[in-house]
Amino acid sequence: MEWNSLCSIVRFCPMEQVFNEWKAPELKIKDRPLYYMGEGIFIGFTERQFNIENLDRIEYGEIGEYALNVYVYRSMLEITTSLNLQGMDFRFGTSPIIFPIGNGITFGISHTETIKILKYNKFSFDRSEIRSFDKVSNTFNFKSNVIHCNQHTLEYFGEEKKSTFLGGVQYNLQ
Repeated sequence: MEWNSLCSIVRFCPMEQVFNEWKAPELKIKDRPLYYMGEGIFIGFTERQFNIENLDRIEYGEIGEYALNVYVYRSMLEITTSLNLQGMDFRFGTSPIIFPIGNGITFGISHTETIKILKYNKFSFDRSEIRSFDKVSNTFNFKSNVIHCNQHTLEYFGEEKKSTFLGGVQYNLQ
């Protein structure tokens, strides 16, 4: 599956249609609205179609599985860190995932370099940091840096306060 074809999936397209047009999933993640398609690619779904009106979710249509977003990760480390899917082994091919989001932003690019590109191209974006809570030490630990830009959520992994590198992308279908 290539990035451009993944982005062409229409929001709320029935998952059965997605599987018929692209390929069958390798597995459905237990207790999550998520299918693993292979090669570090996940497709998230919702059981009801919906609109957001005045910050309220208004559901409509039949109950089913409808495509909502696409996730792509560079490696197992990024999958387990971002999605907290421990003890699962996801198959990756031998060739690296080619992921051109555009304007020179690809897997492995640094957080700092991405911000320079977004500013240069006058894209509107927000930045945040994700931390997880460790109940044993009663502390919040660095998980990743995140950039939100249009329908994309870019997730950067590495060490806190150091240059982090793009390892995961979420795309909200349109």
